[in-house]
Amino acid sequence: MTLALVGRGSSVQIALIQSGQRVIPPTTVFTTGSAAASGATSISVTFTPEISVPLIAPLWLNFIDPSGKSYLAQVTGNVATNATTLTVEDLHAGIPAGSTASYPPILGTRESANLTDADKDADIMVFENAGWQDSLTTMLGNGLDLNGFYSPEDAGWNTALYARLNFLEVFFQISLPVPPGYTTGQIIQGFGAVKMPLEVPADGIIKANISLKSRGPLTFVAPS
Repeated sequence: MTLALVGRGSSVQIALIQSGQRVIPPTTVFTTGSAAASGATSISVTFTPEISVPLIAPLWLNFIDPSGKSYLAQVTGNVATNATTLTVEDLHAGIPAGSTASYPPILGTRESANLTDADKDADIMVFENAGWQDSLTTMLGNGLDLNGFYSPEDAGWNTALYARLNFLEVFFQISLPVPPGYTTGQIIQGFGAVKMPLEVPADGIIKANISLKSRGPLTFVAPS
């Protein structure tokens, strides 16, 4: 029996959602068919599994080539359910064939993901409690603090920044480590608004401490 799990191996994914539409986005993996040269505005792709609804631009992807190198692509055109190409902003660097990108993208370089409660309580005294002070929860709320490092080439960072600047909500998912004997760990999903203050020290690494304010309840999926 495992008494505790270390957070190493957890991941956070983030995706834009359309205003007022709190719908969990489809999950898929894009694979480049042929190499895309630097400056190209389209990428030949396949994706698995198929998506049931189009993906609305803009969205950002990190393509990982077979050697493990990452390439950022900003998708500027909507992605149809039967798409074979992605319309992208001029690529800063060429992307080799066989590179893969997960969607929703992972919010990279995170040190921690701290789920916080923002509930409000009212003090009450009732006969049944012999007049002793008690409390009643009057409002529910959650927040998520994602402390980590700033990376301008991270798809998750660019997704969060776009949401922040355009007052859009995001879908987020935290996948916790897999307990022994299971195939998936616990998953936490929700929707929220973005705050992302930067710490820019003269003698240290720039930190991006992204905060998500949950709007609506969180969904907890048990390990399986």
